[in-house]
Amino acid sequence: MHGDAPAVKPDINATQEAEAKAAAAAVWRYPSTNCYDGRGGRQIGRLAVHGDARSCEGACRSTAGCACCVTDDINCYLNAFCNLRQCDCVGNCDHEGCGRLSAFTTWVLA
Repeated sequence: MHGDAPAVKPDINATQEAEAKAAAAAVWRYPSTNCYDGRGGRQIGRLAVHGDARSCEGACRSTAGCACCVTDDINCYLNAFCNLRQCDCVGNCDHEGCGRLSAFTTWVLA
């Protein structure tokens, strides 16, 4: 006695959970943008990652209060917030450090 196999219903909760995890893992990248104390950000930590953006993002995600991070060739700067309109970026930088702006990337967690 072999009958038709029962129809498999999609697991709605699993689908919603997967979508939520994907959204939580999202990150927005802003090249040549540097957010720091007094210029759109508030630094809450710093560590050496030697250009490894994934490690920096992971450190931000695992640090309470971290909303965004900034990488350069060596360091990862963890920030409580990044107000991109106030950060140093192309067209919004007027000091001698602006020559190094291309070395920085700001990553905002979604």
